[in-house]
Amino acid sequence: MKKYIGISLCILVITLGACKDGFKNKFAADNKFVSEEGKFKVSFPNTPKASSEVIPYTTGNFTIPIHMFLDEETPIKTAVIYADYPKGILKGTDNNAQKVLSGAKEGALGSLANNMGSYVVQSQKDIVVNEHPGIVFNAKFENGLCVIYELVLVNDRLYQVRMFTEKDYPKKEISDKFFNSFEITE
Repeated sequence: MKKYIGISLCILVITLGACKDGFKNKFAADNKFVSEEGKFKVSFPNTPKASSEVIPYTTGNFTIPIHMFLDEETPIKTAVIYADYPKGILKGTDNNAQKVLSGAKEGALGSLANNMGSYVVQSQKDIVVNEHPGIVFNAKFENGLCVIYELVLVNDRLYQVRMFTEKDYPKKEISDKFFNSFEITE
């Protein structure tokens, strides 16, 4: 399996395989992954691999710790990533929640576009998770990569919940099981 890695606004990019029969049953309630430090729960098909890194912020003199939980053992690749920004940096007068979320979306798609080619955002909507603002969007890249992203802003923490497939979006039943299982446990 090829891996492409690019970081832009806290994004780690990993290519994916196609969906296989029986995969939908792997998102069972007994697969609930809990991150105490990350303050979230989600049902991964398998136990995710955890990693962390620190990257410099593009427009300031500080770094951002990023924590990634990736499940690459299934045909549909899933991940939860969170980044902790310095206290208050996302709350300035020029940084309302929708502007931060929009910037995160553009950063995620731009990072992927570096390796996957141009893209089309096929849907987007505002969401609320535990009273916190978010957006969910689908995009398809010229190489066939399909991504579903959910971005949620909780104070100074940005959560990225994502699902990637190589050629077609997963069935709604499968994507709903993963995204609906994501809970913020503050």
